[in-house]
Amino acid sequence: MKPYPLLGLALYSTTLIALAGEDSDTFEVTATVDDSCTVTADDLNFGSYEPFSETPLDGTSDVYVQCTKGTDYDVGLSDGEHAETGQRRMIHGTDTDAFLEYELYKDATRETRWDDLEGVNVVEGTGDGTEQSHTVYGHIPAEQNVPAGAYSDTITVTVKW
Repeated sequence: MKPYPLLGLALYSTTLIALAGEDSDTFEVTATVDDSCTVTADDLNFGSYEPFSETPLDGTSDVYVQCTKGTDYDVGLSDGEHAETGQRRMIHGTDTDAFLEYELYKDATRETRWDDLEGVNVVEGTGDGTEQSHTVYGHIPAEQNVPAGAYSDTITVTVKW
């Protein structure tokens, strides 16, 4: 007679008795993802403007918008710090009475002005969670009689969702 099989049976029975009860419960795991957007923009440098040229000067820049997936948004551009009656203007660096007119458009043909959020011509989009690029098309009309020097303006880019 071998005592070992009985010993194994005794240990197995003890283990079953020790683990005979069980209980469980559940809990929820939750989170809320809010609609959210961020916006950044590159500077627009037209380069050198020739006031006697019959050819306007064009340039481009980019606005980058990143929104939560599925979030609808609008992007507007301010008229700048030196606009007059809806005309965007850059101011001369030292001659505060000298302005160089320019415009910003939302299309490559430069036909549709890019307005602020109060206007009708804004750029619309739907977020996909990645950074989306929107090109700003700049235009300086030809033959403006302005003094030589550096001109600048500051545009505020606003995204609304």
